[in-house]
Amino acid sequence: MPDEPRFRRSTYLGGLPSAPDAIHTKELVFGEQSIHFDYFESAWVEGYGEQRVRRQIEVCATSDIGSIEVTSEQVAKSRVRFALAFGILGAAGAKATQDRATVIVHTKAGELGYLVIDRQAQPEVQAALAPWLRSHGIALGAPQVNSASALSIADELKKLGELRDAGLLTDEEFAAQKGKLLNS
Repeated sequence: MPDEPRFRRSTYLGGLPSAPDAIHTKELVFGEQSIHFDYFESAWVEGYGEQRVRRQIEVCATSDIGSIEVTSEQVAKSRVRFALAFGILGAAGAKATQDRATVIVHTKAGELGYLVIDRQAQPEVQAALAPWLRSHGIALGAPQVNSASALSIADELKKLGELRDAGLLTDEEFAAQKGKLLNS
């Protein structure tokens, strides 16, 4: 199995009913069993005192993923930090934009989950995810829609409308046939 791809400065924006509403944390992990966020918190451990304990928040089970789509954009970056640290000249020399990748998880049930990874561009994220996707048999990109079936249903509806307009079908027969086509 390939290493688990990990991305720092990540945010889950929502979309999947099984996951929490939104999560902003330090590390997004594409693991063996799930996509999840790792974080550490302080906890009292009997006999050891206060310890840092690793926690996970699951976003989606790996077995539920149909495909993953990755997009990228440039976003404006605040230069206030550079101005405070290095003065006006530091702010003037600071990069004004940063990369932001969006990972869209398409589940087999047709649901969408949105993850944002700051300071990463699409090619970097795709390269990091490629071995993991291959090992789990998950497609990269949006799921393919069968346009031929949608076109044939539209053609059938058009033909039914023509038959109704010609008086060969009653409105009830037209509605019944239309319902069968749309529910198939």
